[in-house]
Amino acid sequence: MSGCVVPSDSEFTIAGIAQHQECMANASPVRPVANIARIQADGIGLFFQTDARRPSAGDSIYLQVYQPEHVRERLGEPIELADPRELKDGDHTFDTPPVMRGAAFFAQSCPDLSESFGLLGTVIFEELGEKNGEQIRGELRDAQIISLRDNTVVATDLNGQWDFTVNLNRPGQYFPNYPQGYPDGRLP
Repeated sequence: MSGCVVPSDSEFTIAGIAQHQECMANASPVRPVANIARIQADGIGLFFQTDARRPSAGDSIYLQVYQPEHVRERLGEPIELADPRELKDGDHTFDTPPVMRGAAFFAQSCPDLSESFGLLGTVIFEELGEKNGEQIRGELRDAQIISLRDNTVVATDLNGQWDFTVNLNRPGQYFPNYPQGYPDGRLP
């Protein structure tokens, strides 16, 4: 099941910039206009995007929570993001699923930089809802932005927070929402 969320309070700041200084400085603060939760069989994907219609046109912070129940048992506790440098030679999956991982994209602030970045840092969730009307609230602390091309540190200090309400029945949502299961007949 997937769904959109109500736009709300989220912001991420970037400091300690070591590479791509000009465009990374332009990116900070990242102020998403769309906060999106995609609830899947293998976890919850959280998208914080500066372009509500085309994620590939804006700046985005992405968190994939592989083990939401583990996170819910530890609300208020720091949880480390998986090290993106563990993925080598074109691998796209970890040998052992981590609790969560993070990524960043800067298509709006750095249009000439066609690279996605990994995140390494600490996430603290205060709430991780997935049903209509529930909250998703947390923060990213002391994260590093890592180049996935050469494993170098792009920025040493990415911090952010988010707080929004899950709204699974929002018109114009990105992802289909089939609370009773996937349809097996004709689509309307």
